[in-house]
Amino acid sequence: MASSVSIFEFFEKFNKKYDFENEEDEMMKHELLNMNIYAFYNFLDFLKEVASTDYDPKEEDWYALRDNISILREKLLNLYWDEIVYSDVEDTLYNVHHNSDVRFTESWIGTFFDYMRDRTNILDMDYDEMRAYCKELKFDQAGHEMHSSQVIAWKKRHSK
Repeated sequence: MASSVSIFEFFEKFNKKYDFENEEDEMMKHELLNMNIYAFYNFLDFLKEVASTDYDPKEEDWYALRDNISILREKLLNLYWDEIVYSDVEDTLYNVHHNSDVRFTESWIGTFFDYMRDRTNILDMDYDEMRAYCKELKFDQAGHEMHSSQVIAWKKRHSK
């Protein structure tokens, strides 16, 4: 995610230097939205990998991921979030899910909209807290986290 932050900041500086800010504004908005959705899926995938495999990330990997995701999220919130329309988010969610190299992971922390509206406390966790959190996560064969509201609802309906 560090490369996404670097790319976006390069675009910002370039556009300002050459006075392209107004012409490139819509492209920048959509690019930053795309980067954030990609980061959202990668964030979930990282946690799932730590929780369900023998992947043992380095501390600096966690901090780099966490901090760069936070930077991208804050940039989107501060620059464009209030003007992004619902259909643009839905279209970008679909495109990132189906037309990128992201490894799709179902969200157990809420929707992308929830994530943008309410900063998840996972982004405030240090390395040891993240590891402890991941130890509590459990996934079924379909990759759904067992404590997610959807799995709980499914279990409730099928326990009757």
